[in-house]
Amino acid sequence: MVLQSTVKSSFNSCVPVKTAPLLLTIVSFFLVLLSSPCLTFCSPLPPVIDAEENVNVINTIEEREENSIASERSSSSLRRGGRNDGKDETIPDLTSLLHRNRKNTGNDTHALPPLPLRNEFVERYFASSLAETSSSGMTDSEPSLRLLDEIRTLINESYDDNDDDDDSESGEEKPMSRMLRFLVSTRRTLHRHPELMYRERFTSDVVRKTLDAMNINNTAGWGKNTHPDEFNGAEGGYGVVAHIRGGLGIIDGGVDDEEKDEPCVILRADMDGLPILEDGTSSGSAAGGFESLDGGRMHACGHDGHTAMLLGAAYILKKLEPSIRGTIRLIFQPAEEGGAGAKRMVEEGVVDRLHPPASVAYALHLWPSFPSGVVRTRPGPLLAAAESFEVLLRGGGGHAAMPHLSSTDVVVAMSHLVTNLQLLVSRRLSPLNSGVVTVTYLKAGDGAYNVIPAEATLRGTIRALDENTLIDLRDWLQETVNRTADLHRCDETRVKFMPDYYPPTVNDPNLYEFSSVVGEMVSSEGESRNNNGEEKVEPTMGAEDFAFFAKTVPSTFFLLGQGGNIGNKKSQTTDIKLDPKLRTDRSLHDPKFALDEEVMPRGVELHVNLALRTLKKLWNDLEEGKDMADFFVGERKEEEL
Repeated sequence: MVLQSTVKSSFNSCVPVKTAPLLLTIVSFFLVLLSSPCLTFCSPLPPVIDAEENVNVINTIEEREENSIASERSSSSLRRGGRNDGKDETIPDLTSLLHRNRKNTGNDTHALPPLPLRNEFVERYFASSLAETSSSGMTDSEPSLRLLDEIRTLINESYDDNDDDDDSESGEEKPMSRMLRFLVSTRRTLHRHPELMYRERFTSDVVRKTLDAMNINNTAGWGKNTHPDEFNGAEGGYGVVAHIRGGLGIIDGGVDDEEKDEPCVILRADMDGLPILEDGTSSGSAAGGFESLDGGRMHACGHDGHTAMLLGAAYILKKLEPSIRGTIRLIFQPAEEGGAGAKRMVEEGVVDRLHPPASVAYALHLWPSFPSGVVRTRPGPLLAAAESFEVLLRGGGGHAAMPHLSSTDVVVAMSHLVTNLQLLVSRRLSPLNSGVVTVTYLKAGDGAYNVIPAEATLRGTIRALDENTLIDLRDWLQETVNRTADLHRCDETRVKFMPDYYPPTVNDPNLYEFSSVVGEMVSSEGESRNNNGEEKVEPTMGAEDFAFFAKTVPSTFFLLGQGGNIGNKKSQTTDIKLDPKLRTDRSLHDPKFALDEEVMPRGVELHVNLALRTLKKLWNDLEEGKDMADFFVGERKEEEL
C-alpha cells in the first residue's frame, strides 16, 4: 500500500495527467504479478511477526520456548486461538449449567442465575450467633447443623427427573448435580488451556466472564510481574478479586471507621499451570476429551480444580448474599508456581488496602496422598519455606587428554560441590531442625568427549520448615560454593537465587482451633486428629506462596484428599468408562497426574462453610467487645460453629 502511494505520487509529478492513470495501472499490474506466490521465480515476502507474541516462556530457572499458540492468545479477551485442529474456542457460558437442565429449551442457554434470595436457615444461623438477640429458641448446635444441611442441599441439587439425558432409571448413571456438572465443565475448560505464571490470560477471562454472569462485582489487573527480567518480560496482571456483600473494592478511598471494622474473609485459589508435557492417556484427559492443547504445558498441580471450586463457592455465596452479614473476598491468584503471585497481590493491597481490610484468609489444595473427600490440616508450619539456586562455575577448559595443562576442570569442581552441599544438612544444620538441599540439574560442555568444558552449571532447591533455617542454609550454600571454587581455582563463580523465596506456610494456631472444626464437619472422615490427639497430617517440604497471605493475616491452609482410585467405577463426571488403570493418587507435578473430579463439590462445601461460619464468629467477637487482634484467641469450641 505504501509502495503504490509512492508510485502514484512520482507519476503525478512527471507525466501528463491524462496518461498517468494508464501508466499507474500497468505498473500496479506488474507489481502484483511479481509479488504473487504462484510464480516460481518469485517467493512471497515473509509475514511480519510480532516478537512479543513469540517470547520464550520459562519457569524461575530453566528457559523453555513457548508454544506458537501464544501468538493467538492475545488477539481477543474472550477467544482462544491456536488449537490443534485449527479452530477457535469461545469461552462457554459455564454458569448456565447451574440453573438449567442439560436439555436446552427456549432461550435459557445464556440466562443469568436466579437473583439472590433470602435464606431462612442462613438468617437464623446468623441470628442465633448474636449475643442476647436470639429469638428463635434454637440452640447453637441446631442452626449450625441446619446450615450444614442447607449448604449441602444447594450443592447437591440434581437435575429434574424428566431430563432426557438422565440415565438414572437404567441404573447406569445417577443424576448429576448442577454444581458437579458446572465444576467439571469449568475444570476441563481450564485444563485444556494451561497457562504459565504471569500469562494466565485465558484463565482470567474465564473467571471474569463467569463472575459477571453471576452478577458478582470483580476487578482484574492484580498480580503484576515486578521481575520481568526473570520471567522473560511477562507483564502479568491477570489476577481477579471479587466481593460478596460489602466489598466495594475501593483502594484507600473515604471509608469510615465503622465500615473498616466490618469482618472480611478471604477465600483464595491459584490459577497457573506448569511446563510439563501431559501424559493424557494416564491422566484420563485424552479419553475424556480435555487433554492439554498447549504442548509442554499442563495443569499437573490441580490449580484448574482449585479455580473451579472457588467459582462454585462464589455461586452459592452469591445466592445467599442477602442473608450474609459481612464481606467475603474471592481471590483468583496468578503465578503460584515460582512467581510469588501471592506476594505481588499482597503488595498491591489485596489484604489491607481494600475495604473492609481482611480479617482471615483460607485456601485449600487437592492432595493425592489422602483418600478422596478427606479434609486435613495442622497448626503451625504445614508447608516448607523454599528457595531455588543456580550456580555457574567458569574455568580455562582444555583438551581432555592433557588435563595438567588446563587451569581448571570445572567438571571436577562441580562434582565436589554437589558432594559438599550434602554436608549442609547433615553436618551444619542442627539435627533438631528440618532442611533439604537437593541438586536437580547439572550441565557441562557441549557433548564432546575429548574437551574439558570451560563452564559448568548446577541448579537445585533449598527447603526448611523455618524461615531462619532457610536463610542459614542459603548463606551456607553461598559460602560452600565460594570455597569449593577457590579450591579448584575457578576463574569465575556466580550464585543466583529466586527473586522471592517462599516463607513457610504457617497456620495460625488460634485460628486453627476454630477452622479445623469446620474442616472436620465437611471431611468424609470427621475427626482430624488421631485417638492420641496427634494430627493426622505431618508437615511437608512442599511449598506454597499462600504463605505470603499467612504472614499478613491469620490464615489456615487445608489439604483436600483426592487419592481415591476411580478407575473401576463409572464416574458421574463423564459419559464414558474411565481407563481401569487411571489413578488419582499420583504425585503433584507428575505428567500422569489425574484429578478425582467428584471431590470438587466437597471443596465448594469447605469454602462456603469456612466463609459463613468465620463471619459469624467474627461478629460474635465484635459484639463481645474484642479487638481485631484478639479474634480466635481461646479454646477449641464446637458450639460456636
